[in-house]
Amino acid sequence: MRRIRRIIFVAVLLALGLFAAGFLLFVNSVVATQPDGKQAADGIVVLTGGASRINDAVQLLADGRGKRLLVTGLNPSTSRHDLARAMGNKSYLVECCVDLDYQAVNTIGNATETFEWAKKNRFTRLVIVTSNYHMPRTLLELKRIFPEGVFIPHAVESPSLELQSWWAHLPTLRLLLSEYAKYIAAQLRTAFPA
Repeated sequence: MRRIRRIIFVAVLLALGLFAAGFLLFVNSVVATQPDGKQAADGIVVLTGGASRINDAVQLLADGRGKRLLVTGLNPSTSRHDLARAMGNKSYLVECCVDLDYQAVNTIGNATETFEWAKKNRFTRLVIVTSNYHMPRTLLELKRIFPEGVFIPHAVESPSLELQSWWAHLPTLRLLLSEYAKYIAAQLRTAFPA
């Protein structure tokens, strides 16, 4: 009995150590992620969740980094007119080059809608715009659903996060731990498909 307890104790310590090491690697990748401002693609995809994400994606479209823009995961109450108004002097892009997705309600849905949109438009190279903490899981879900796709990350830093001192800022730490847990679940889903 004593030996079993010792084995369980060591296994728990090992699991906690692996979780902590993985978390530190995850945080380091989030902190180090910088937007790729050079590579062009067929299209641009922005996952909703912050105004700066959409602003960045629209600027990328205006700069010619892609032919079309998909805004995925929009709130059903957000209209094309609302989006055009928020885009200011770039509102002309809404009519010619922006597609709206209201179906996706989570990252898996975003990846699915992105795949369908890319397939319809015959796109394989996509600039992906989302928050820096959300980028690792987004790319993982996209690769799972769209393995032949090439994804160029354009990570947007959330102004409310204290990434340089994340360990001392409880809301940032909580968000990063939550996102890391979701990232692990996405990795498991990828490794062991149902």
